[in-house]
Amino acid sequence: MKQTVATKKSASDFGRGSRLAKAIREALFPIVQNHSDSNFYRRFTTKINTATQEGNQQSIGSRTLMEGNLALLNNTDCNLASPFVNYCRLTPTLTLSDARQLTIALPEFSVLDYIAQKEKATHAELVFLVTATPAEIDPDNPIEPKAELFRVAFPLKASLISAQEWTSRVLPGAQLVVVASALFYYRNNNLAGMVGLNGKEFHPCEVTAVLKG
Repeated sequence: MKQTVATKKSASDFGRGSRLAKAIREALFPIVQNHSDSNFYRRFTTKINTATQEGNQQSIGSRTLMEGNLALLNNTDCNLASPFVNYCRLTPTLTLSDARQLTIALPEFSVLDYIAQKEKATHAELVFLVTATPAEIDPDNPIEPKAELFRVAFPLKASLISAQEWTSRVLPGAQLVVVASALFYYRNNNLAGMVGLNGKEFHPCEVTAVLKG
């Protein structure tokens, strides 16, 4: 079929968004692993492309997510079988300083009030992954995303967890900063130690926020 100039430009934007979506998904592997639902890659790519177009003042064919509506990506579940908000009711405060350092602040919380119990689970670990990815991916010269992992572990019993705060290293400029959160559940076994209970059918994990770095 013969494509119009406008169609070719839209396809260029879509291809750019799809490459970015793939790069971000690959950067999230340390916490998403192979536990996302089978439709996550398609759902996330669609969100990336929608967010790129919304409110973008750049001309069609040269649009990147950096000029789009990043808020549309907030709280994107990686596994719809276990929505993150159903298992973790904590809301971290994210602050990106002028020095391009991201601070994640978690308030003091009661485990039983803010973390859902899971059958057979005795312990849990809340994990935050911070990655920085170029807004436009060059397939011939890919750049390894910068990444840092922050975590807090606790037993699933009546206990009070003190406030936590983590600050990232200086992040690269003019990149997208993606914060993802995951909750891992474990069963303590006398011989095997902590046995992970997360998997393809159960993995509370989300893209919490995307910021301009």
